[in-house]
Amino acid sequence: EAFAEMPIYGDPKKIMEDPEVPGNYVVKMEGITQYIAFDTEVISGLTPDEIKITAKKRIDENDLGRFPAAGVIYSQKNGDGWRITPVVFVPGASDEGTLFLETACGSGTTALGMVLAMQQGASIKDVPIMQPSGLAIAVSVEFDGQSFQQAQISGPLEIVVPMALLRLPLSTGKEEI
Repeated sequence: EAFAEMPIYGDPKKIMEDPEVPGNYVVKMEGITQYIAFDTEVISGLTPDEIKITAKKRIDENDLGRFPAAGVIYSQKNGDGWRITPVVFVPGASDEGTLFLETACGSGTTALGMVLAMQQGASIKDVPIMQPSGLAIAVSVEFDGQSFQQAQISGPLEIVVPMALLRLPLSTGKEEI
């Protein structure tokens, strides 16, 4: 089990309802802006590529591509918790940017938790958010109705792709001055 305190803004004005799709929210966070989409019927039955295209349209419609990273977090109630389908876009990572259907998303889970806390006007604790990987991440958000104090995620950690870190020599001794 792993946990992380997530970087968030305290000001609830950083969460704005989408005027074009009431009930969906834009959540500005440190390093990424997330679009919380509760209208999951728009991706029902779609292939992964079609989900990415649908999410990119939502990013473009809301001008979220101007941020360092943007995500669309399709969020659906799932028993006592939620299930998400996260798509993340990083502009400038290539000529057209990078669009990825994630297996899990900590910042998206946190953004959903912030919206849920704001909607109920109080803190939430250990709300399970099922990730596409099949593992749940629990989110806790401290909110007093006026500002957010803290957000934390926790859950099992699974290595999806094994990697090795290589240490490169700092000097080859052949540098020219």
